[in-house]
Amino acid sequence: MASKKKLSRELEGLSLAELAKWYRGNSEVSDAIKQLRGTIDKPGEQKISEANLTYVRKRVLKDGSLRWTSVVYFGLDETGKKITRSISGKTQKESQLKAQELIDRKDQMETPKTYWQEMSDKKQAIIQEPTLSEFLTEWLDARTNISRLTRLSYQKKINPYIANPRDSLPNIGDIKVGSVTTRDVAKLEKAMTDIGLAQQTIRTLHIILKSAYKWGMINGIVSTNPLLVMDSPKVDKQEMRALDVDELKRLRVSAKGSRLEDFVAVAIATGMRRSELKALTWKDINFDTGNKTASISVNSALTYVNGYGNDDHQTKTKSSNRLIVFERNHPVIKKLQARLDRLTQHRQSVDYRINPRKDYIFAYEDGSPWGNQLIYNEWRSIVSTASLEGLRIHDLRHTHATLALGSGEPIDSVKRRLGHSSIKTTSDIYGHATPSSELYWVKRFAKVANLDDESDESPIKRVS
Repeated sequence: MASKKKLSRELEGLSLAELAKWYRGNSEVSDAIKQLRGTIDKPGEQKISEANLTYVRKRVLKDGSLRWTSVVYFGLDETGKKITRSISGKTQKESQLKAQELIDRKDQMETPKTYWQEMSDKKQAIIQEPTLSEFLTEWLDARTNISRLTRLSYQKKINPYIANPRDSLPNIGDIKVGSVTTRDVAKLEKAMTDIGLAQQTIRTLHIILKSAYKWGMINGIVSTNPLLVMDSPKVDKQEMRALDVDELKRLRVSAKGSRLEDFVAVAIATGMRRSELKALTWKDINFDTGNKTASISVNSALTYVNGYGNDDHQTKTKSSNRLIVFERNHPVIKKLQARLDRLTQHRQSVDYRINPRKDYIFAYEDGSPWGNQLIYNEWRSIVSTASLEGLRIHDLRHTHATLALGSGEPIDSVKRRLGHSSIKTTSDIYGHATPSSELYWVKRFAKVANLDDESDESPIKRVS
């Protein structure tokens, strides 16, 4: 009798699932339990009666970081299997707090079936999480405010280094975007450095990733940005080169008679960027604006993109749209007028059909713009003849600004002609060229104030 009472106390409070497990070998009791289930409980809908933290374990991930996992026990399902859930955190305390939060929510989990559906949904969300490559494609598609050229330049960085990396580069593009770590990015950047890629390329890719993850956090796609704790790769600033008067004369002599003669002359006289020079059309030149002046209008830029061709786009900034004014008899205006006269005469002498899009100044016979290869080959020949190896076309822009400021031209005037958005930009780049300008104005002031005339006697009598 005592043993029956003891057994009764042990069985008291057990669920039907637990009773079925207890009497697994007794067919009569099992049949009775099945009947009770059919009349009382519906399969898969019994309440979660208990929840507790069973244990916490520490794991070391592949990247060397630690994760603490807490396992919460929710009882048994209708088949007698344990219902558990694992919660991870970066620290033991974080993991335990998450586990306790889950235990506190057990009353909201009406049935084990609800719990397993919740788990299934979370697993499905993980499966559907995009890879880094897919995420970057989505980010780029969302950037509707960038130019076609900028979009193409981003793709030129993403495709060969993340989406379809070279054999020697780690493939982080296939990693789920939320699983990419700081260490993954650092390994990629080191590998890019090891194969000799330019630091500017690595820095640009770093900035793209950082910007994409920032967008992802704002839009709820990712919860962290692995690049926030990383420093952007440093790029050694290329030393600016400006020609002195003698070097400039050698360059002009070397360019004379070449296809780039007028191109070089306009670059020196205006300080225009190469892309702006390539985009110039005859409509941009006004040979007579009145008051004995002429002008060149800068309103677009032309850049060649591999796999796409020439891209005619807006200038770098709004300030880059500008009007450069000359005297009508300025040498560069005369050169352009002579070039137009020769072109007009040639077109009248042959069966000529102009390019229907634009009539570029520096172009082939049909009016289409010169290619980069032609410009490069001609320029290399010119600088070699002038013994100015290593000189870039962009250095003519530096030469123009440096000589203009050195001759005493106000920096604000140079800023407008270069198309800089702020005078600070001009000052930061060409501040070294202004001392001679200051000296010029000091001499001008001395002359105006007649400071060098010592013949005047002071009208003030000194008191001894």
